[in-house]
Amino acid sequence: MRPQDAIQRNGDEWLFTVYDAFGRVAYTGIDSNNTSSRTAMQAAANAASNQYVRKTATANTYAGTTVYYTKDAFPVSFDKVLTINYYDNYTFDKAGLAAPTSVLGQAVDTRTKGLATGSKARVLTTDQWITTLMVYDKKGRAVYTATKNPYLGTTDIVETELDFAGKVKQTKTAHTKDSGPAIVTVDRFGYDHRGRLLEQTQTLGGSTELIAGNIYDDLGQ
Repeated sequence: MRPQDAIQRNGDEWLFTVYDAFGRVAYTGIDSNNTSSRTAMQAAANAASNQYVRKTATANTYAGTTVYYTKDAFPVSFDKVLTINYYDNYTFDKAGLAAPTSVLGQAVDTRTKGLATGSKARVLTTDQWITTLMVYDKKGRAVYTATKNPYLGTTDIVETELDFAGKVKQTKTAHTKDSGPAIVTVDRFGYDHRGRLLEQTQTLGGSTELIAGNIYDDLGQ
């Protein structure tokens, strides 16, 4: 899949998207200085012997970018990678991020087959990448997300505690800028016997405030 807008057509530039065997987006990028027509590009894509890429256990370098996928699907030649998505396991360049063994008292599951485990997005006009790591509980629910942005010098970690039904009991957000101390915010949620939200409180810097409080009548309004 290689879309092109009017400006890119004038600049002989194409965007491309490459998929894995399950139809999931593996990585995207730009192919520059390509004067091929739309018809020619479609014909080349149709004639490609491989229609998808495969995840690799070791790093590969494509257009100066580390990618844990093969490069044997159309296009096999390009000039820049823009985004990368990873699934099934944590074998990729995580930029120093690590998956915890537990989140707010909940055990995490390493059986992540079929789940999105991480992503990388280029900061446009730079060679820096925003890296995101996702971790799941035993029911396959996302309970931990960490994002590292070297362009802004920030790291954001969001931990979530869920009840049996999947409602959020609390979230803990830690924001770190450069080498400074983390700013930690904890939001807690309380529900009634019907699962309706009663209150939300937020703790920041040792102070707790009521953010929202709900009262229901006999009709549930």
